Formats: sequence, C-alpha cells, structure tokens
Amino acid sequence: MSSHDVVITGIGLVSSLGEGPDAHWQKLTQPGFQPVLDGERFAPYTIHPLPEIDWNLQIAKRGDQRQMETWQRLGTYAAGLALDDAGIKGNDELCTTMDMVVAAGGGERDEAVDAAILAASETRIDRD
Repeated sequence: MSSHDVVITGIGLVSSLGEGPDAHWQKLTQPGFQPVLDGERFAPYTIHPLPEIDWNLQIAKRGDQRQMETWQRLGTYAAGLALDDAGIKGNDELCTTMDMVVAAGGGERDEAVDAAILAASETRIDRD
C-alpha cells in the first residue's frame, strides 16, 4: 500500500431509519416502507426525526455529552460506531496512526456552488 491508499474498514451510520447499515437495509428493502416525517416540530420545514439514541454507548463521559450540541454528539456517536464496525475501538496504538472522515448531510445545498468548489479542487497542488 502507498501512503495515498484509502481503506474503509468501518461504517458508522445513524439516521431517521435507525442505527447501522443493517437497520438501514432492512427499512429500505421493507415492502411498502414509508419514512417517518414530522412537519410540526420545525414548521414550516419537514424533518425526518432521529430514533432514540443512547449516547452512553459511544460517548462514555456525561460531561463530554453535555458540552456537545446534538450534531456534535451525532458525529461522535457515528464515529464510535465506525470504530466498532472496524473492530478497532479501544486500540489506541492503531487509532493514533489513522485518519477518520466524519460527514453529515443536512438539507438543501447549492449545487452550483458545490460544483464550482469541486472543479477548483481538481487543480489544487497543495496536497502531499
């Protein structure tokens, strides 16, 4: 492997469909499945509410949980799921040698701006 190889070893997934890839596939392949929508809580916007999440399963310290906003807890929780899925959670020696990508999506995007950013990134020369 070269220093530029990317290896995905674990996935942490949480959404309105549930927690983990198995829960998502189960819902997405369920005949007649209809997503849960909530049009009242953040009216006039419709949302897909998250299921109940036991933050303690991935964020052990209550103090850490209190200091984070929901979106931060969600990203940290999903990162913990990815480490579990990869079988390396708790392996501090290995975790110090890797990078982790945590991403989230949250609503409408300006596709023209995204396309311009991606096009500009293709000509950048500041990579290793």
